[in-house]
Amino acid sequence: MNRWQTWRYTVAFAVLYVLLNVWLVRHAGMHRLAVTYIFQLTAPWLAFVACCKVVRRSSARVRLYWSMFALALFFWCSGISFAAWDDLTQVNTNGRVASYADLAYYFYGLPILLVIASPTRAERRSLFIWLDGFQALMTGVLVYVTFFSVLPFMHQHEPASITLVTRAYDIENLFLACGVSLRLLALNEHGGTRRFFGVMAAFLWVYAIFASIYNHLYIVLQDGMGAYNSLSAIPFLALCVMLALSLREREEETVAAMDLLDRPVALFIENASPVFYTVALFVLAIVQIPQHYPLGVTMLALALVIYGIRVITLQGRHMRSERELRETRNWLEAMTLQDGLTGIANRRHFDNTLQGEWNRGIRTRQPLSLLLIDIDYFKKLNDTYGHLAGDRCLVELAAALREMVPRSGDLLARYGGEEFAVILTSTDSAGAQLLAGRICSVISGLNVAEPGALPWTITLSIGVATVLWPTVKEAPHELIDEADRALYDAKRNGRNRVEIFQQTSDRMMRETG
Repeated sequence: MNRWQTWRYTVAFAVLYVLLNVWLVRHAGMHRLAVTYIFQLTAPWLAFVACCKVVRRSSARVRLYWSMFALALFFWCSGISFAAWDDLTQVNTNGRVASYADLAYYFYGLPILLVIASPTRAERRSLFIWLDGFQALMTGVLVYVTFFSVLPFMHQHEPASITLVTRAYDIENLFLACGVSLRLLALNEHGGTRRFFGVMAAFLWVYAIFASIYNHLYIVLQDGMGAYNSLSAIPFLALCVMLALSLREREEETVAAMDLLDRPVALFIENASPVFYTVALFVLAIVQIPQHYPLGVTMLALALVIYGIRVITLQGRHMRSERELRETRNWLEAMTLQDGLTGIANRRHFDNTLQGEWNRGIRTRQPLSLLLIDIDYFKKLNDTYGHLAGDRCLVELAAALREMVPRSGDLLARYGGEEFAVILTSTDSAGAQLLAGRICSVISGLNVAEPGALPWTITLSIGVATVLWPTVKEAPHELIDEADRALYDAKRNGRNRVEIFQQTSDRMMRETG
């Protein structure tokens, strides 16, 4: 059966249900009350069963929401069942069972309050769910006491007027419908979460309208067995239709990483909804202090405790997130500035550091030297033993060079391919030449051993360039060009040697003058 057929059959059933209810009530005679309650009980319990089926078939992401909705329906069904028992048996002459019915009717909104307050984001926390649930329970108790002037499960010597009760129910229904609708507006266009809030918002608005009409007709007509009783079944029949359609739809397991759009209204609703109940608890608790002092003070203290737990938890999570973001940022920065093979600085890090040291040299008038190091016959090594051997050669050479450039202010970097570079801060030409010679002699004894093959001896060609102090008339790339020309001379003159760039007379005069 496809979606269209499901919709037709469920709507037809709902229409027949209402018509049969009206007809039987008109012709039931002395059994009108029993017939009325049969129909008033059947529709909500059918909706409850259908909601339980949706809970079983829903994904883990929205199962909590559907479970809360099913719990709300169970409260309502319990309320109508208590009321039916009281009216049909007439065993409760003091109104005690009626107070149970009122409590169940009113508390059906508590799970919906929890749904409105709970976060829709993926990082939903169980602690917040428990806090919101307890907060919703406290809110329901205080609102109940405010409107009905009696504690739950306590004997009510002076029952509240039917007008006040009707007004309380209307306010509750309107508030729940508006709250769920706001959450629906904050959601994007796809995902099981939006489907749930769409079904709940539609039901709550239909329920708010028909319940208000039913309650006011009851006040005017003062007849609990009229044909208008079928109005109370319409919201639940409509819910059965929507739940039947939801059962026909395949639950989406893959949804957007974030259900909320990054809009100001969406972010405000997401973050303000839990705080709203804390404020409501404060106000309701203060209102109850004159008449119910112990209850008001207790609720006020509990509201402060819940608010403190929420703030501390959120603050701890925020600090934890900031630390994780900082560590991730540092890791990403290190990855972008580090050569993936050798673990030393990469070309980007080299360029940034050279520019920074050049600018610092302009201020301090300190010399700056640069070594460009190239592995001799590296291409022949790759062709003979393969690229894995070449990579191993680069890693071992980088480790050896790191040991020979111990100063924290200096930088060893992989310049590109088989070339390495060393930035030597506050180092003149003699100091740079001394270090280059030591590197060249030490590395000459480094061998790359291949299994089953003769070891390969590494030799280096090094070009050295020095500027007595950087000036604004020059640029760092000129120092690189000079070191590169010296490296070319070292290769041309036989390799495995160090060559110093010979400064021109103009350059020497500019630096000394």
